[in-house]
Amino acid sequence: MSNARDILLEKYKNKRNTFNEALTQLVAYALEKPKRPIEIAGLIQGFEFTFEAAWKVLNVASLLKGVDCAGPRDSLKTAYTLRIIENQTLWLEMLEDRNQTTHRYDAGFVNRLSGTIQKDYLPIFQKLLSTLSNFDGDSHLPTP
Repeated sequence: MSNARDILLEKYKNKRNTFNEALTQLVAYALEKPKRPIEIAGLIQGFEFTFEAAWKVLNVASLLKGVDCAGPRDSLKTAYTLRIIENQTLWLEMLEDRNQTTHRYDAGFVNRLSGTIQKDYLPIFQKLLSTLSNFDGDSHLPTP
């Protein structure tokens, strides 16, 4: 019979796999060097999926470290405090950009975001995947 920790660890592994799949798709979109509006829309949607998967895996990783988080902003701040992620400012900017994607459609924002995803956000998603890939229990995550 599994205990609560084993169930949480299994949930973490599932969330990490979802994040990995989303990131793989985002990388594929970025490699296409999107220029047409439909391609850029695909890149941005891939970013939205990847960001959602990222904060959710960070939420469960925080739970495994004994910290319960309420939403994406809290999950990001906690993950930074626990040293799971670096550059809290960039992660919070990413959250703001993700929030804006549902409200803004102007070409300036879309073009800026497309460039930022490829230049800034992809590398920190990849760094997060690298950090999380070795995790199979709390001993592999950094401790505060």
